[in-house]
Amino acid sequence: MFKIASKYPYITIAIVSVFALLPLTMYLDVTIMEARNFITAREMFNDGNWFLTTMNGIARYQKPPLPTWLTAVSGLLFGKTCTFALRIPLILMVLLLGIYIFKLSELFVNNRKLNLFTSLASVTSLYILVITIEGSWDIFTHGFMLMGIYYLIRSSKTDSNKIINAVLSGVFMGFSFLSKGPVSLYALFLPFIISYFITYGFKAISIKRSHVIVLILLAVVVGTFWFIAVRLLDPHTFATITKKETSNWSSYNVKPFYYYWDFFVQNGIWAIPGLFSLIYFFTNKRFKENKEYKLAFFWTILSVILLSIIPEKKTRYVVPALIPLAFTIGFYLNYLAENFTQLKQKWERLPINIHFILISVISIVAPVLAEIYFIKEFNLPLYNISFIILLCLLMAIGIYTLINLRKKHVSNAVVGSIFQFIVLANLLLPLTKKIESPDYQPIDHLKGLALEKKLKVYGYGYIAPEIIWQYGEKIKNIDSDDESIDIPLENTFWLLAQNLPEKEFIQNSKITLIDTFNLNNSVGKFSSSRKRLKCNLYEVSLNTQKQ
Repeated sequence: MFKIASKYPYITIAIVSVFALLPLTMYLDVTIMEARNFITAREMFNDGNWFLTTMNGIARYQKPPLPTWLTAVSGLLFGKTCTFALRIPLILMVLLLGIYIFKLSELFVNNRKLNLFTSLASVTSLYILVITIEGSWDIFTHGFMLMGIYYLIRSSKTDSNKIINAVLSGVFMGFSFLSKGPVSLYALFLPFIISYFITYGFKAISIKRSHVIVLILLAVVVGTFWFIAVRLLDPHTFATITKKETSNWSSYNVKPFYYYWDFFVQNGIWAIPGLFSLIYFFTNKRFKENKEYKLAFFWTILSVILLSIIPEKKTRYVVPALIPLAFTIGFYLNYLAENFTQLKQKWERLPINIHFILISVISIVAPVLAEIYFIKEFNLPLYNISFIILLCLLMAIGIYTLINLRKKHVSNAVVGSIFQFIVLANLLLPLTKKIESPDYQPIDHLKGLALEKKLKVYGYGYIAPEIIWQYGEKIKNIDSDDESIDIPLENTFWLLAQNLPEKEFIQNSKITLIDTFNLNNSVGKFSSSRKRLKCNLYEVSLNTQKQ
């Protein structure tokens, strides 16, 4: 089966990427990062705030706007309020990441099987998909930087279109900067270029000086024009936000230096191959002497080291290390595919045997456990036609993987791993939509109700971005950072708040609790209720006039 896939690599990458992400984009609730992005995009096409970006009417310069521009354009084309339409740029970015990893691997290794292993390991990596479904900017900044690296190396390695490749490299590196600042420049490009020089020497990149100047100029202009413009147009707000953001690097989410050193675990189904693809550098002479593998190895390790130096750490920040790790996994899987029958040492066969046996067992057992869990926890039997079909398919994949492992057909067993990942995503996530928390109370009807009652809706204190997004338009807060209250002009209005303010105008007014909204939609023993996703709706009738 892998032979067929390797004949049509781009189609294979597209199919795997789309089917891995499709259920995630269709069934998952909007996350906090997505909500921020969607609100900013909504205010772009509703209020025209394309350049001086806002979230709920307040300046939002914390992140550069390119991902939000792409989200807004997708919304204009396919549906401003359609969650799936707004997620299309994320799907395309994962697809482009997979394609350009394949193309970059091609520049170094003339082995289509290895290149496809590398690409598929990246687009099915757990945390690459996690940052995608979370709606974070990371997938954009790292995807664009990888494209910039590809055109940089292509400009050096090929004899034709050198200037065009240099231009494209500069533009995509600029796009990376315009997606999340210098994050990927530091965590993906810098370790790559150091590793490249370690492996091939300082003269390995042969690009004309004029082309380098063009590349750098384009990267700087494209990457910084928005920052410069906002700094000139709204200097005070920009300076305040920038100061707060930079202080977070050393004081917010501070973790120990070794925090990322289990990074290979974030690869999900590729955790075991990921670990042993790095161990082979020390144990296998054939790997150690392979320059292309050495490049990927040093790129991965240096990326982890550079990320570890920064005090602020989050699990999703380790994604730049997972991209070069996909290359080492590609080498490892290809080595096993070509030499598995000849491996004499048990320790070399044991890790991959454990990997594929685990995949097979999960494929066979997961549907049964899911059935037991859903019946026991929710009294919800799953035995319908679609579930039975997918159950049989999943079990068939487990058996298929075991058969190919026994026959020592590693390539086909890898196909089984990927199919298992896709089928599990398509099987289990839709089931969660069958179960809705009895406490779930959406807010999407409130806007229409307020129009019908001819009442204006205001907010007080923290209102979660998910609530603002679901409401459908801006919710003006009556409080400000200096704790002053801007009393609405209306004598009667609705107020969204987690807790009522202890203010004089509230104490002298008639307050009626109208409703309580709760966007917590998870149930079961593993669920958690987040206070920030709850708020009350009060009707406030002022008894005193605004001073």
